[in-house]
Amino acid sequence: MPIKFLLLGLFLIIADNLSGQPEPDTIPPTPLCKFGLSHTYQNSSDTLHINSFNDGSFDPEHENTNLRFSFSSNPEDTLRIFSCLNGEIGLVPVQMWVTDEAGNQAFCETFLNLVLPSNPDSLGLGNCVTGTPLSGRISTTSSNPIEGAIVNISGDLNFTVVTGNSGQYNFPTSLKNFTIVPSKIDSTLNGISTLDMLVIIKHILGVELLDSPYKIIAADVDGSGTINLTDVLAIRSRLLGATNSFPAGDYIFVPTNYEFENVGNPLQEDYPSIIKSIALEETGYMLDFIGIRLGDINDSTTFDKSEEKLRLYDR
Repeated sequence: MPIKFLLLGLFLIIADNLSGQPEPDTIPPTPLCKFGLSHTYQNSSDTLHINSFNDGSFDPEHENTNLRFSFSSNPEDTLRIFSCLNGEIGLVPVQMWVTDEAGNQAFCETFLNLVLPSNPDSLGLGNCVTGTPLSGRISTTSSNPIEGAIVNISGDLNFTVVTGNSGQYNFPTSLKNFTIVPSKIDSTLNGISTLDMLVIIKHILGVELLDSPYKIIAADVDGSGTINLTDVLAIRSRLLGATNSFPAGDYIFVPTNYEFENVGNPLQEDYPSIIKSIALEETGYMLDFIGIRLGDINDSTTFDKSEEKLRLYDR
């Protein structure tokens, strides 16, 4: 038998054996984080396990597989110490990493709401609270509370809280140097309608001018500093479902006690959207904000339930 036929037969045998071997698993698992987790401190430092944050993560390649959960890319990082003495009060960001048997990894991000007991001194947590707590209220121009606004404080301490259905926020500590920054994302059409487009068109034509600085700010949805047809088209695009956000965002916040220099043209002045402790000496100790829903000129937005977001990352 010629050698070339022997070599061909040997190649076919080897190829047949190789074809029976499984392909390597390179598809990462699908991480699913729990949202709305809350923990009340029992000590000044509490230890939590990562499994508390899992909400049904799975491996799309293998139904029955052992997934490992961790706070970082290190699969052994399963425990984390949270301490109110380090300022970990309110919303604290958490990453939950998922590793499959093949070593593929992915993670999702969520938040843990860390709160102090009603009487912290009874558990020896008095050191976590100093002085008079900072608190404020976020409401619409018609004084309706805004629920689900994220309020971040930075400076001597850094943490985040979310307003409840009363629009109230509280930081359980007193600080000398701080900056308070509210924000809110709302991808729905809540409060935005064709009626708002009509009101803006009347303003542009000079038929009926907008009668408050807050309405003027709400109408400038593209953030150009002027109100024109581009703003109307941006609202129309959102109503038709072509986009779920405006170029200028969803909300703009202004301190309640801020007095506009030009109420007829507030877009031309550098009005504040944050509160700094250094400015309180001049304006008074007022920590309230007015939230302006962009695109909602007639202030018709309602607040029933805050919206949660889930972001997935593959590695």
